[in-house]
Amino acid sequence: MYRAGTINAKTFVCLDGSLTWQEVSAIEHKFAGPTSHLAPPPKPIRLVDTDEFDKPSKKGNPALGCLVLLVLLAAIGFFVWAVFFQHTSEPLAEVPVTNLEWPPFQELYGSKSKLTDLQKDNEWKNYKGQRVRWTGTLVAVQDDISGFTMQVKMDPDTLTSDFLIYLRPSEKDKALGLVKGAPVTFTATFDSWGNIMPTTMTDGVIDN
Repeated sequence: MYRAGTINAKTFVCLDGSLTWQEVSAIEHKFAGPTSHLAPPPKPIRLVDTDEFDKPSKKGNPALGCLVLLVLLAAIGFFVWAVFFQHTSEPLAEVPVTNLEWPPFQELYGSKSKLTDLQKDNEWKNYKGQRVRWTGTLVAVQDDISGFTMQVKMDPDTLTSDFLIYLRPSEKDKALGLVKGAPVTFTATFDSWGNIMPTTMTDGVIDN
């Protein structure tokens, strides 16, 4: 059985049944040019391999992330302890007090020192670890995350303080009785010299 039809006003006859898009395109090309008005052929269906669903996820391992976080927290905790709290522990052995006096030290490390930082570093080997007993003016006493400390001013022209002294925990009762701006006698050991910050001393004892 035959069926008649038209493409761009051209008549064609075909067997009863549907024509493929390629066959219609060939007829149109022969009679009327490109088949731009016809629907495009359907896109091919992509077959999905079911094994893809069994592949491991590319996301990070949560357990590994927790482990890294714990290591970082432990490192930060150790740093805080090493910087702020180790100075306040009781000494293993008593360091003898030297006869060093403030004026010679002030000349080298005071606010009016003429030495360069390099020269101060070189001279510090003669002071680090030395223990002195001096009297100055109390600036502040505090016990917080930075440690149990006392700040003392030796030079009246110093803006803040000349020494930041980490006190022994046993000095708490004495520290409670100190008066800001009053004289305070202390015994402590040189730890590190300061430039903008005051010189740091450790193992501090209040001798008032």
